[in-house]
Amino acid sequence: MRRKKTDNFVDLYTNYLISSSSYPTATGMASLLSIKHDKTTRALSTAFPPFNNLTQQI
Repeated sequence: MRRKKTDNFVDLYTNYLISSSSYPTATGMASLLSIKHDKTTRALSTAFPPFNNLTQQI
């Protein structure tokens, strides 16, 4: 069975949260992976739909 991209991202994000020695942020993760912050935010919104609603409420 093939895994979806979002599944891989969730694993990566979880590992980032566990291994972070300070406050983890999407910007920090993007910097660590040398990708754009927008790509991280989009992936979080896709992998965690409630995250998208939370950012709209703020």
